Amino acid sequence: MSKEKETQIIKTGRGGKYNFPSTVPPEDENDVRQALASVKQWYDIGKTKPADIKEWKERTDYFFSECINNGQRPTWEKYCLCMGYTRKTMWDIMTGTQYKGQEVADIIKTAKEYCAAYDAEMVTQGKLNPVPYIFRAKNYYGMKDNQDITITPNTNIVDVSAEDIATKYQELED
Repeated sequence: MSKEKETQIIKTGRGGKYNFPSTVPPEDENDVRQALASVKQWYDIGKTKPADIKEWKERTDYFFSECINNGQRPTWEKYCLCMGYTRKTMWDIMTGTQYKGQEVADIIKTAKEYCAAYDAEMVTQGKLNPVPYIFRAKNYYGMKDNQDITITPNTNIVDVSAEDIATKYQELED
């Protein structure tokens, strides 16, 4: 009697498909359903835009409270859906290109900081992969990983005369 060997692909461990940090297991149907239900919830709420400053405040509080109560991640994208505006329009409101008032702009900026703080908290606890966090921090939260140094011409870095420098060189040659 010969037993046929079953071929089984191991997910992790020796010979597994998902051993490297750059790979993630594919989502299953439940992941998809849960994510879409979360996004649709905020999309449906955003079909009616906040009418005044009071509604902006109430809806912002509702958004973050619901995220806490239901264990949802508060993302900038979902917040924008909840308010009924695109990310571009929210940016325009924050920067004054599209005017809704300074109070509304401040509410949006604070909500964005809340989302940024959440992401930072999760990455420092090791519960969010640093790579997507870096992307989000640079693209949504204005962070960058370079340093700007401005050098102006004709700036005396050291206040030393040409004669003093010539004297020093002469001493070195001797």
